[in-house]
Amino acid sequence: MNDDHNIANESTMREIEARFRSRMNHLEKDANKLRSRVRMMGLALLAALGMLTAILIRPELVSSNGQGRVAGEIRTRSLVLVDVDGLPRGQWTVDEGGNVRLGMLDERGRQRLSLSVLEGGFPGMSLINAQGQRRAAFGLLPDETTSLVFADAAGVPRAVLGLTRGEAANLVFADAAGVSRIGFGLDGAGIGSALLPEGDGDQSEGSENRD
Repeated sequence: MNDDHNIANESTMREIEARFRSRMNHLEKDANKLRSRVRMMGLALLAALGMLTAILIRPELVSSNGQGRVAGEIRTRSLVLVDVDGLPRGQWTVDEGGNVRLGMLDERGRQRLSLSVLEGGFPGMSLINAQGQRRAAFGLLPDETTSLVFADAAGVPRAVLGLTRGEAANLVFADAAGVSRIGFGLDGAGIGSALLPEGDGDQSEGSENRD
């Protein structure tokens, strides 16, 4: 009876040992697979770090055209800038006349700032109110005069500061109708002149002030 019991116990132990060895073999295989994956991930990470380092040191190695050069330009006739809601907030265009214009819009789509280079290469900038009137403008005119103009809410120029090609400086103030009323000037030789309202006892239109 005892022999039968011992044989049963030995059989049970051998079965347990066999299951234990089988489980250990599976665990070892899983561990080998995991080590292999970790090794591959490590190699991939090293490769990525190497590529990133190379890009930071030699950005020209990255190319969108496969020729070892970075693409450096985008060609278009019009570029529209939009906000997070997709509403236009700026536009950069070249019209049929060859004039380049860059407009900045407010949240209601109204142009408030305008930069331009007109045909012939003459640059300018305008500040625009909510009603579409240009309240201030700065530009280089075709005769090489630089001019800074301030306008009222109706768009009428009321103050103009200019410098001509001959280095003459002028400051002119106008009334609500745009008629020049007061002006001061200084030519390239340093001779000053003044335009004063009519009826003023010291009216001196075209007078010179010599030191």
